[in-house]
Amino acid sequence: MNNDYKIIQTIAKSTINYLKKEIRVGMSEKEIAVLSNNYMQSLGVESFWWYGIGSMVLIGKRSILSENPLDYKPSNNILKEGSVVNIDLSPCINGINGDFARTFFVENGLIKSDSDEVDSAVIKEGLLIEKMLHSFLLKIVTQETIISDFCKQVNALLEKKGFKNLDFRNNFGHSINCEKVYIDENNNSVFGSLKFFTFEPHITKDNINGFKYEDIYYFKDGKLNSL
Repeated sequence: MNNDYKIIQTIAKSTINYLKKEIRVGMSEKEIAVLSNNYMQSLGVESFWWYGIGSMVLIGKRSILSENPLDYKPSNNILKEGSVVNIDLSPCINGINGDFARTFFVENGLIKSDSDEVDSAVIKEGLLIEKMLHSFLLKIVTQETIISDFCKQVNALLEKKGFKNLDFRNNFGHSINCEKVYIDENNNSVFGSLKFFTFEPHITKDNINGFKYEDIYYFKDGKLNSL
């Protein structure tokens, strides 16, 4: 089973790498979504589990949007110099769901996704905070960690840094391939109760640029790992 998830996540990661090379200034959310979906399907993806949305693409100020998937549609909003773009993928093969998201930034005409690549202080900070949160997860979460306690700590860290959670449900992720269990302050169960779960903070500091970084996590021999 773990191998099935690794396969679907490898496809998602390959898609993000592909998009980083192929996206161009002037492309719209719709065009990027089609490019992304077609590429995933060329790698064997059979369907898109998140309400049929394979690639949620949000450019510029739309990157701060968090909305019910039933209301989401990719727009004609185009990628420009100085724009961020969030891309959240939902591939599915043989009933196994993948989930992977990254934020890109256009700087000097180039598509960048890593804080080390970026010169803009605002964008660099957002990308670094995302990395910090994932490192924090890996450092402190055990099978016995109470989900609500962890989320309170994450919210406190964000507040200290001047950021806030954008998710419309106020969660930081969810279980995968089972009845949805959300990673939020209202969930008093432990992480060990989840076989696979996502961690995907969607955050902003300036209400202009939204950042998202998502991986799937699981426990192996009592230790938390990412797929």
